[in-house]
Amino acid sequence: MERKNIIIILCLAFLIILKLVSGFLPGNILWGFDFHRFLPQYLQIIILSAVIVIAFVIIMIAGVFKESIERVVNFLAPKTRFWFALAFSLFAGAIFLLFRVKTYFLGDGYMIARSIVESRIFLFNEPLDVLIHLGFFKLLSSLFSFDIPQTYIAVSVFSGMVFIFILVYFIRQLGESLQEQLVTLMVICTSASILLFFGYIESYSIVSVFLIGFLLSSIKSVRENAPPYVPSLLFGLCVITHTSTISLFPAILFLWIRHIAIISKERSWVPFLLKGLGLSIMPTVLVLVVMIIKGDSLSLFGEHLLRGDNLLPIIIAEESIHVSYSLFSLTHLLELSNEILLISPIFLIGFILFIVYNKKIFAEVDHKWLFLAIASLGYLIFAFLFNMKKGCSRDWDLLAPMAFPLILFTMRTVYRIKTRINRIELYLITVLLLMHFIPWVALNAKEEWSLKRSKTIVNDPKWSARARADGLDELRYYYETVGEIDSAYVYARRAVSNVPSSRYLYNWGVLADKLGYKDEARQKLGEALEKNPDYVDAYLYYSGILYLEGKYQEALDLLAKADVRFQNPQIHLSMGLNWDKLGHYIEAAYHFMRVTEMKPDYYQAHIKLIVMLYKAGRYERALHFCEEAQKHFKTAQLYYNTALVLENLERLQEAGMYYQEAIKLDPNFYDPYVNLADMLIRNSQFKDAVDIYRLALERFNKAELHYLTAMALLSLEENEEAIIELQKTLEMNPDFKLAEVLLQELEKKQHE
Repeated sequence: MERKNIIIILCLAFLIILKLVSGFLPGNILWGFDFHRFLPQYLQIIILSAVIVIAFVIIMIAGVFKESIERVVNFLAPKTRFWFALAFSLFAGAIFLLFRVKTYFLGDGYMIARSIVESRIFLFNEPLDVLIHLGFFKLLSSLFSFDIPQTYIAVSVFSGMVFIFILVYFIRQLGESLQEQLVTLMVICTSASILLFFGYIESYSIVSVFLIGFLLSSIKSVRENAPPYVPSLLFGLCVITHTSTISLFPAILFLWIRHIAIISKERSWVPFLLKGLGLSIMPTVLVLVVMIIKGDSLSLFGEHLLRGDNLLPIIIAEESIHVSYSLFSLTHLLELSNEILLISPIFLIGFILFIVYNKKIFAEVDHKWLFLAIASLGYLIFAFLFNMKKGCSRDWDLLAPMAFPLILFTMRTVYRIKTRINRIELYLITVLLLMHFIPWVALNAKEEWSLKRSKTIVNDPKWSARARADGLDELRYYYETVGEIDSAYVYARRAVSNVPSSRYLYNWGVLADKLGYKDEARQKLGEALEKNPDYVDAYLYYSGILYLEGKYQEALDLLAKADVRFQNPQIHLSMGLNWDKLGHYIEAAYHFMRVTEMKPDYYQAHIKLIVMLYKAGRYERALHFCEEAQKHFKTAQLYYNTALVLENLERLQEAGMYYQEAIKLDPNFYDPYVNLADMLIRNSQFKDAVDIYRLALERFNKAELHYLTAMALLSLEENEEAIIELQKTLEMNPDFKLAEVLLQELEKKQHE
């Protein structure tokens, strides 16, 4: 057996053994490999047994039907590869959806799910990604009432289908031989990074599609000696979709240097370069223009990218919540190794083969291999320098797209050293890939197992304090969502113990309040405001506690501090509610009016404003705001309030019309019936009042309605019908004394 075969087999055997023993190692030393330990033991045994059998079957099929497979692929390639790729991508989409991620503990899923209104906070890292997701949200919410998480899931699965379609349709760019193409396809499709397409709520599914397009179109460009126009455009899309892909700049630069070297002897290369630069820059320019139109700050965009803590320090000079290890520390090396083990364990083979056979590799220049080596190196340098503030095992997805250049580099390296992989090697590769991929998907497809892993790794000492706090806060959010407030409270306190930020203090205060710890809640909310005097939610929640305790003046004093700092409709709404409770209706009306000025579509503020003016006896002003509100809304409540105002202005005919319109708009709205009938009685329109009461009785079989109907009938001297209504009243409410007395009097008169 040749040395290169021994190296490949030993590497694969080492990785398989490492995978098996990783679950028994203490702590999270091999978090990139040990996730199978969070699955039930019986399932681990089933998966391992199935993997051994499936790998054997794949090798047997590949050997027995080798010639048939080659003929089918050769037949499909020129004639029907589009439909074959489409069918394969649809099948993959079904798998992605069926085994989709059930919890969002990986990455920032829960944070994104919570940021429906403030999704722009993610704009500075991935502008185009956010714009695409928000565009799909508007479309899918209008068509199917999708929320933000459902939109991200749909985009993730759809991106995965496009990703698989590109791989299959351009399979010839994956290698020189059919075996290289198929094995490379299998390795990519079973990498952990493919989890990005299993309904994963994060910002890396779209950029992965652009990235694989960039890599394959670049290989095609090198093979055909064509100008790298398409790679330039896709590189630009990658960068503006997620700025981490700027690490591919050396790769696109290599393509252009190579192409200029080819054409410079025959023609001017300047027009080609300018066109390539234009295609690379165009996506960024267009997105930045959209950001300007939307009112986003480009200066903040620049500041976010150029922040000093984006890079790991050479040494840790002082304690920081964002850094837990330095650039050249063993911990950093271990974390980076775990990331590569997770997303592309097979890279170990490519790395060792390159070390051993670098002279042979460089003896004959292969520009496709060289391009992939530069692309991989650029990403590896980025991974080495970048500060994973959230903790590498938690923020794994930031580097997940790196798997694709690493895999392509590895497979090209293997097939440059040897023309074919033998059966033993292919069997071990298949076993390793399936042992790694299946538990990874299974773990995240089951809420219970994913939760178990998250609760374990959140204590990882290799994480920064910020990373641990964020992880604990995600667990807090999860338990709060499922209604386990006690558990949520514990995780909220633990988050504060790592980073006592205003947000974590606020969460602690809210949960303390829900558990009835009022003093503690007020204390933590007060501390949150001390940390961040601009924390609107803390003002609102704290004032809400005071409101429920009847401390309206204290609530107003607190809200007044917030009002001075910033004009916010929710602040004014809360101030209006508190003034209302104090009986200061004009002051309350002022604040509700301010809400309507800031948010004309805030329906409840319009209603509250009208009610306050009505209570204050300012009927003309109330009518004015009724008319203003009717420009935006047409509801039963609004028309009912308008009728009340008109009635007090003694414009009775108009009031009656509005009462009737309110009934038409909402036949199940009780008050308009009673008020309309009462107004008719006061104007001696007893028959009309009876008709209204009977119309109401068709929907509301209430004792009170029967009694009121009886009273109206008595005014018409229809005593027998009045007796029937009083009897029904007492049947429904035997304790209705007025009805009882009146019925006795009527029956007595009837006997006389």
